Amino acid sequence: MKIPTMEKSMPIELRKWFQLTIGILSLSMSGICWFVIRSYIPPSAGGAQMALSLLSMSSISGFFLILGKLMPLLIVKFFPAIEN
Repeated sequence: MKIPTMEKSMPIELRKWFQLTIGILSLSMSGICWFVIRSYIPPSAGGAQMALSLLSMSSISGFFLILGKLMPLLIVKFFPAIEN
């Protein structure tokens, strides 16, 4: 006897694979932004380096929120069978 899973009735945003994918994308996008901006800050500007670190930490949650809202729309548009 097969036990029905709750994942079939869950929205895409609440599925574990979706949240892990969005989290990894957010971390990688924040890291790319940090490396690009870091090369323009001189090493003698300690306060600017600290501010950049704080901005990069907060950008992770920003990317997570933006991708969490946009990715379900794109996934359902390109892969409609995933909803079932």
